[in-house]
Order: sequence, then structure tokens, then C-alpha cells
Amino acid sequence: MNEIVPDRLPIHPNPSTGSFFIPAQTVAGSVEVFDQAGRSVHGAWFPAGSTSLHLDLPDGAYVVQLTSSDGRGSRSRLMILHP
Repeated sequence: MNEIVPDRLPIHPNPSTGSFFIPAQTVAGSVEVFDQAGRSVHGAWFPAGSTSLHLDLPDGAYVVQLTSSDGRGSRSRLMILHP
């Protein structure tokens, strides 16, 4: 059974302008970004190690979810604010 742990994903900087960093993961997996309506607005595969994302999304609140290849996952809120 896959388990997603909420609010356990450190995202820096947060708030962000759309570019942010997720510290090292021990295994590869997928990253998915959801808007407030629950729609997936970005998805990608990430290798083992730290991940940087550069998203062109409008200002707002998003949920970033990482799911490792072994089925474990975590998610966190992300605010995108442009100057």
C-alpha cells in the first residue's frame, strides 16, 4: 500500500517565484504539482538526489507531491508569488 505523508516535504524557497529546490531523496521517483482545484499542472521523473524545479505557473497556492519508486511519498504546500 502506498502512503503519502502530508507536510513532510522540505521545499526551498517557499514562497517561490516558480523555481525551487527539494533536498536529496535516497531513491528515484516522480514529482507532481497540483493546483488548488486538484488538477495536475506539472509532472516529472526525478533521479536519486536533490531536485530543482523551474515552473512557469501563475501566482497561487499549489501542492507538490513526491512519490519514490518504492511507493513512499510526501507532499507539501508551495506558494508561487511573482514580483
